[in-house]
Amino acid sequence: MLTVHYNGCVLLLILNEKMPTCVLRYCKSRSGRCPDSNWSFFSFPTSGKTRKEWIRFVQNERREESWQPSTASKLCSKHFRKKDIKVGKTGRACLKKGSMPCENYDNKPKLATSESDDESDSKLVIDEVQDDDDDEDEDEDDSKSENDDQTDSKSLTDDTSNSKLDDPAEISLKSEVTTLRKQRLRQQAKISKLEQQNQLLKRKLAKLKNFVIHLVKKYDLQITGQKIVTPRK
Repeated sequence: MLTVHYNGCVLLLILNEKMPTCVLRYCKSRSGRCPDSNWSFFSFPTSGKTRKEWIRFVQNERREESWQPSTASKLCSKHFRKKDIKVGKTGRACLKKGSMPCENYDNKPKLATSESDDESDSKLVIDEVQDDDDDEDEDEDDSKSENDDQTDSKSLTDDTSNSKLDDPAEISLKSEVTTLRKQRLRQQAKISKLEQQNQLLKRKLAKLKNFVIHLVKKYDLQITGQKIVTPRK
């Protein structure tokens, strides 16, 4: 949160306020406008057959039969045909009546990393670390570790069956080696996951810094303390 003094008024800017997001589980689009992205967000119809079709589309994608939209639920323009979207004179996109969502990967834009234009309505792209991403990474790491453990166990079984005449000390050493291998694989999986989370947090921090710089330039402010911003004289 930033405290801004402007023309005798005190403004509180909350940086972590959530931007509109798409309700589809796999979609990572965020609101904002910049040269490499042009995503719009559309609210669900209030009633009728169109609303039911939208809900069914999201339920199928999320694999949640009981899912229902809230007043804040939105679908982004990536999931509508170009012919169903019209742009007004003010540049605001809206859907034609009766438009239905669909899979539209051909028109999927690249994730934006640049700062918003000064002429925009102060809408910036701020990527957040999603719990879904962490869950997917954790599932992949656990699956990999489990497969490696099964491979090591199979190798140990084969070695033991082929060396029935080995003395107990050798068998004990082989078992200890297998245990250490499993521990090493689990540690490597944890390290890899932490490195990925670290990179995501670095990108998020960079975008928050860009957001602050944008506000300082837009309102001609100067920082007089750690969290106090005042107009330039």
